Amino acid sequence: MSSDTDVSNEETTTESSEDSEEETLRIIRLLRTKKQRSKAKKARGRKRTVKKTPPSEYSRGECSRRPETTATRVKTVTEEPRTPLTGGYKGIAAGCSQGGFVDYTLQVLQQFSAKKVPQLREICEKEGIRSTRKDEMIMELVKRQTKRAYGDFFDTPQKQDEEKQNSQKTEAVDKTPLEVVKTAQEEKAGATEVVFIAGKQWTNGWRKISTVFGMTEVEVRGKMVLLKHAKSACQLGGKVKFVRFRKTTTTTERYKLELIRLLKHPKLTTSLSQQSTTKLVGFYRTANLFGRKEMREKLKLKIDRSLRKKMGVSVRRRVIVEYPYNASIQTTEVRRQTEAVVDGKLSDKALATFVKRKVRIVSTRNRTVGEVAHNHRSHTHTKAVRCPCEACDLPKRDGHVLTRMSEMTDAPRFLQNARNVTRPNAETYWKDIIQGICAATAHLKGGSRNGVNEAFADSCFKSESERCGAWTESEVRVWFSRYPDLVLAPVDRNPGDTAMICPVLYRHGFGSVFTWNRDYETVTEQEDEILAKCRRDFEEAGIVEIGKWKTDGRFGKAYVIPKDKDLQRWRPIAPTCNDPTVAAQRRGARALHCLIIRFSKTKNFHLKSTMELKSDLGKAEDMLRKEGCDRAMGRCYDIKEMFSSISHQSVRNAVSDLVMYFEEQGWRQVRVAIRGKLCQLSKTYRKEAGFISVKLDMIRTIVDYDLTHTYMTHGEVVRK
Repeated sequence: MSSDTDVSNEETTTESSEDSEEETLRIIRLLRTKKQRSKAKKARGRKRTVKKTPPSEYSRGECSRRPETTATRVKTVTEEPRTPLTGGYKGIAAGCSQGGFVDYTLQVLQQFSAKKVPQLREICEKEGIRSTRKDEMIMELVKRQTKRAYGDFFDTPQKQDEEKQNSQKTEAVDKTPLEVVKTAQEEKAGATEVVFIAGKQWTNGWRKISTVFGMTEVEVRGKMVLLKHAKSACQLGGKVKFVRFRKTTTTTERYKLELIRLLKHPKLTTSLSQQSTTKLVGFYRTANLFGRKEMREKLKLKIDRSLRKKMGVSVRRRVIVEYPYNASIQTTEVRRQTEAVVDGKLSDKALATFVKRKVRIVSTRNRTVGEVAHNHRSHTHTKAVRCPCEACDLPKRDGHVLTRMSEMTDAPRFLQNARNVTRPNAETYWKDIIQGICAATAHLKGGSRNGVNEAFADSCFKSESERCGAWTESEVRVWFSRYPDLVLAPVDRNPGDTAMICPVLYRHGFGSVFTWNRDYETVTEQEDEILAKCRRDFEEAGIVEIGKWKTDGRFGKAYVIPKDKDLQRWRPIAPTCNDPTVAAQRRGARALHCLIIRFSKTKNFHLKSTMELKSDLGKAEDMLRKEGCDRAMGRCYDIKEMFSSISHQSVRNAVSDLVMYFEEQGWRQVRVAIRGKLCQLSKTYRKEAGFISVKLDMIRTIVDYDLTHTYMTHGEVVRK
């Protein structure tokens, strides 16, 4: 209920602050008028100027008589801070007159107006003022500052009593009608009489009054009517008696109350599918007003599930149109074409409008020179190769071509850097846009299947585009077609360079690292048969609860690239990006990493980053010194050789000990976020929306499965 109160307060504050600038100007004009009048009175009554000297204060001595020697003055007034308007001081010289009051108010207003919004918010936090718009904060701070400086200086007890007695009469004169109604509602004093003056200009407007307090019951000339029907009576002037205040609730407030009731009673979720699409979309948008992220996610998941069951469309999935970057493409036209496709596919207007709000246009990075020219993956096979070096006029080693693009004098400068980005071909521009729109709207089902044709795609391009110095993909392919039989591969630790290698040398390097390596076992079965067997083991182990099996996944295809220091030395690479179990492996790895970083630091030396090395070494040094150790010895290993030398059983034992340590402390599972990198340890088996529950025992199963099913392809051969 506190969140509802905050929303209503925000609406009230927003409506009352729209004309704050006009109110500020009106106050300034009144203050200047008073100042001029006070100056005129002083000029008439002042005949001579008497120069007054402030009395001196001396320290009290033993004798009451003033001594002949000069006494030292005692400073009795503490110095005010140099920074004005802070620390509870008036900060600026304040004159003891109405003119001084006007000058002080204008100076304070000028000081606060010169400050930026963050500075004003800091001052408001110290003063206990709620942060709103800049003009509202300035006006409230000016009121506080003038009250701090003058207080009740201009008010006599008789004047205060008269103002207190006539407050109800003058309230409608000093305030706008909307402020009058708000003040009366906040006081909650029962029936309230308000005097309206005929001919007074209402700066807030009747529409805003009736929108906020239209259902309030008022008594006008002995008749009970609603405030929204009493406009003419209020404009004519007279007394209006407010009998019962009723603030009109907006649609958003009603939706929020229903969502709060839905959270308190989860069984009401079944009734969501019976609501209209317009109301469900309103629920989804209102869910963003909740403060806690967990509440927002729960509500959005429930509402999206109901919408998907009702309309077959998930609103949580954005329509993201991706196409290669091109300076001549007009993003607004691409968005307009995408919205037209959404309107054609979704018959429901409310749903289509909401989906169009979530359309995003993204320009993807174009392919680099290396991505277009490198062909080393196609040479990772075990077949016989032919040496084409005799016909090549390139630097050679032992009769075979082995050189770099950076060492070739006739190579274009743009092609010497493999990281240079190309631009797409002009003939495929419209195809990229059509493909991007169709792929982004493929999940929208229902209605007609209107698509984008070539004529519509042409309207997305500018007539004149800027000239670009980058090469197109076809131009890059044409230049590298001079060396069709050579292997073009990136260089390790130097991705901008390209190595040009004889196929015989590359075939020998690949064989020495993978094909002829005895650390790998050759599997006689075909890849499809092995994948089917792995899937059965995957489902029997229950890992499918963590991540689904990727049906189009394949084993990683191993390859090698030359090292930067010596092109005849090779670095092995076995990618697993397309592995069928990549989702479950990543979530299991994140759960395992969550346990490692929470493991006792006295038994573990795991670092999140290298920046922690110095502090952790210092702590370890202190611990060793307390134990009586006078020196410590360590060894350095090559990380790749170290991991390749560890046996599978050692890995299993280490993971089992780690999991057992947390099981003994009462932990039961690790919640891994579906989106993001958040991980939570839990002592219960309770599931939570937006998280995948990974039980501690399941971590052992995932590690054991990965170690047992470590397959990769070496050319046409599957090895383990």
